[in-house]
Amino acid sequence: PTKTTFCIIEHSNSNIPEPILDMIRSIKGWTSGVTHMQTPYAGKNIYPLAYVDGKLYFTNEEETATLDYHWASGAMFSAQIDNFSESASVVDTALRLNTCIFKLSGSNHLTIKTKEYGSIIQNCSNGIIDNFIVHCNDTKNELVIQYQDEHLKSILGMITTLQIIEHIIKKANCNFNLEFLIEKYQETTYRSGITYNLYSDSERDKTLQSLTEEWLYNLKMKGFDGKIIEINSKERRSLSHWRVLSISCGGKRLSIYPDGGFINGWIIARNGNIRYYQPEDTTTEDDILIARVEDIKFDVCLEDNYD
Repeated sequence: PTKTTFCIIEHSNSNIPEPILDMIRSIKGWTSGVTHMQTPYAGKNIYPLAYVDGKLYFTNEEETATLDYHWASGAMFSAQIDNFSESASVVDTALRLNTCIFKLSGSNHLTIKTKEYGSIIQNCSNGIIDNFIVHCNDTKNELVIQYQDEHLKSILGMITTLQIIEHIIKKANCNFNLEFLIEKYQETTYRSGITYNLYSDSERDKTLQSLTEEWLYNLKMKGFDGKIIEINSKERRSLSHWRVLSISCGGKRLSIYPDGGFINGWIIARNGNIRYYQPEDTTTEDDILIARVEDIKFDVCLEDNYD
């Protein structure tokens, strides 16, 4: 650890997202420090992985430039060069203003109804979501909503996510546009049920589109006008790994990062549900009792001057 520095090579000028900052805080404990810098190889298809004993190890594919157990899926090269990361600056890991990290853990919220989930997140966000809602009420601007989750694959996950979004829409009292950012996939095994992954991205996209259109109709009957950008899965590994619900309104952006997705760590409660939920008859109007089986972490932040 005393001979290791972790350097983040950045490919954009945007702020480091809060989930990554939280990872960096833990990384600081087993390295001599964490630094960051803009990539010196912009536009050259060179993505640094490690610098060891005078050699830079890198890949030429952006989608494999992750330090997972495959180490760039084997497509790795090396070159003898000077260590350019010596000019990197230290990462400021202090919690930013209007940023909150919390966990649902222990005996806290062991069972909840899916329609309660949004208010629970709001109540735990240290007033950040409250402040955003007040801003929306004042500006009355249209909400621009994006939910990014490469692994949004189950009907229960889709319904829960839409119900959380609905909670904020109703509180903000604004019309909205909604977009899902999801990736293509193919399951090797298939099991029927609302908690299991749908077989493929085409089936998932069709199901999510149908559920969302039904949800939009029900919201319109309640006085909220929303539109959805047609759901179309992106290529595999084209999205960043974290899940995030982003809602922009009048120059502010609220971002909620559920670790693993909103339904991660939950199962349908064995006792308390009045019926057995099946894929063909479960809707976004259903209020499903779910049980928490893991600790669940959330990062919530509110950015100003966002367009």
